[in-house]
Amino acid sequence: MPIPSPYPRIVPRAVLFDWDNTLVDTWRSSYSALNFVLEQYKLKTITADEFVKQPSVSMRDYFAKMFSKEEAERAEFMYYSFVREQHLNSLSPFPGTYNLLQWLMSKGIFAGVVSNKDGVVLRKEVEHLGWSKFFGQVIGSRDAEEDKPSPVPLLTALSRENISAGHDVWFVGDSHIDMMCAQRALCVPVSISKEARIEGHPVVELNGCMELAKLLSSLYNGTEKGAAIG
Repeated sequence: MPIPSPYPRIVPRAVLFDWDNTLVDTWRSSYSALNFVLEQYKLKTITADEFVKQPSVSMRDYFAKMFSKEEAERAEFMYYSFVREQHLNSLSPFPGTYNLLQWLMSKGIFAGVVSNKDGVVLRKEVEHLGWSKFFGQVIGSRDAEEDKPSPVPLLTALSRENISAGHDVWFVGDSHIDMMCAQRALCVPVSISKEARIEGHPVVELNGCMELAKLLSSLYNGTEKGAAIG
């Protein structure tokens, strides 16, 4: 099993997920929105390859490093104004995610979302897909005092459900920022992307949510082979 020491081989009490490019393919709308803002400020735009490889920080933190507080807030407003025009039409869930979420709900395993996307926009996307029923908490940027890689948003989601952080809580994401958030919250970091590895730190490394589903099934059934969820 791809669960490194010191993490226990047990069915997690709770599984929380990043949103963008973890459960849902959204990079195109985010990429277009960011370049739109850069163009407005006559700054150099970025390539798709550069965008995919850059850290998945919140736009709040991203623009704060580029502009004054007032300009950063304006840039973030422009970014999400652009996103709102197209984001619901470009949502594309990754294969197996719906079945995975259904399985978690059927087994009574708590599920939630902790994202660096604006909380209002995030919840609209979750609702648009009809997935609100799967998640006890949906936390986005500005829903907590800090954004990932801080552990605060993850701990906020857990505290609202009276769930203690620990190795019976998994946080699943596609970037090293997600893995840092999980580690700082003392939860199990689960990577579904090679980009999310952190040198020198134990991470559960998987290839997408379908592989995650097989791992959870194997733990639940007490077997190493596992069975498809669905």
